[in-house]
Amino acid sequence: MKRYKKIWGWFGADDKLGVAHGKGGLSGKPPEATHCNNIGPEHRAMIHPLFKKWFGIDADEYKKRVDGAELVCWTPELKAKLKPRMVHELAAELWEQRRRKAFPGADALVEQTRDAGRKAFWEKGSATVKHDRAVDGAGGLSARRIVLIDEKTGLEAPMLLLTPTKAAGSERIVLGIAQIGKQGFLKEDRAEIAGLLRNGIAVCLVDLPGTGETVAGGSRGRTSVATSASATLRMLGGTMPLLQANALSDVMSFLKSDAQKRKRLAQVCVWAESFAKVNSPSTVMEVPYDVDNTPSVGEPMGLTLAYFYRLSHRGQDDGHLGVRGFLSRGGLVSFQSALRSPFLYVPHDTLDVPLLRQVEAEDMAIAAYGEAKAKQFKWNPIRMEAMIDGLNRAASQADVERSFAQLHNLYGQSNPIELRAERSGPEETVRWLVKCFD
Repeated sequence: MKRYKKIWGWFGADDKLGVAHGKGGLSGKPPEATHCNNIGPEHRAMIHPLFKKWFGIDADEYKKRVDGAELVCWTPELKAKLKPRMVHELAAELWEQRRRKAFPGADALVEQTRDAGRKAFWEKGSATVKHDRAVDGAGGLSARRIVLIDEKTGLEAPMLLLTPTKAAGSERIVLGIAQIGKQGFLKEDRAEIAGLLRNGIAVCLVDLPGTGETVAGGSRGRTSVATSASATLRMLGGTMPLLQANALSDVMSFLKSDAQKRKRLAQVCVWAESFAKVNSPSTVMEVPYDVDNTPSVGEPMGLTLAYFYRLSHRGQDDGHLGVRGFLSRGGLVSFQSALRSPFLYVPHDTLDVPLLRQVEAEDMAIAAYGEAKAKQFKWNPIRMEAMIDGLNRAASQADVERSFAQLHNLYGQSNPIELRAERSGPEETVRWLVKCFD
């Protein structure tokens, strides 16, 4: 209070500062302690005189319970006159205004994203190998558990590298990332992993920061530890996708150097997976916060991270490591879909603010390489399946094609871009990933 008084005093506004407080300690119970999670009679006794002094409002203590109808301020007459709009509607309108503006070039886009407040997060430390040992593997298979650690942040990236002993001269690796981490792949996608290994392709499953075994607490809702960590990162000038993109870069570098030790060339396909349950079209979305049986929260982390990695490491990954293809499942059909309802069922850390400052994913691709070079650019094979909207509902084939029409028109003529509303089966998934290395 002394600090506030000093600040208000600088502006000659001492009489415009008041205070209201409760009594007792936070560990006590009523009536000895009033706590601070509501405004009770003790607090109001100090507030009412200030209302009288500042605003001429005679707010004597009123203890009679009032019917809810008497407290309604938005009457039909006022709604018709003032035409109030919801926040998500205003945000969607702002989004459209920004889409119509001239888009910056690639270098300007990167500089906008790398603002001063985020500098410390971009200047990451070098990752070192904290742990690397062989674990039990089946016949014809070697398995290693590896942990990378960023010396600056202390964040770890645990990895499981499964390698067929009869691998080809080049190190062909499918790199799997998902919010649930390694355990999701090993439980749900065993058939795909087995198929890749039979084809002589190694599988690397990594838990990036905030995923898999690095997660503190399993919830992903608005009051979860994950949301708290994401919000804190933004207050400090960073974001979770940025930390994950840096860790992904470290993993890529490790795979390259590890292959070079065996005089092999590392080639990687990225497999971004989601194991989250999707809400059905009949799911009631308009439910209060924190009630039982709320709609499921989606996990579009993989595709969001891929956009961010591609932008922030523009041109670097192809220069030091052969990235041969990208398979995504469960990604957002568009960031704009998160603005179509006052309700939202995707996690806080997957809606990265710097990405939302820009426009849609396809526009980011255009900005990164320029429309003039679009049709000449050699884009690696891309396959996006089972996409969701901001309410974690399955996007239709028409929705997917409409959202990515610009990207597909520019690149799809000469580069393999596949958009599918449904998930492919294990055999087709393996065939597609194997083909990327041809």
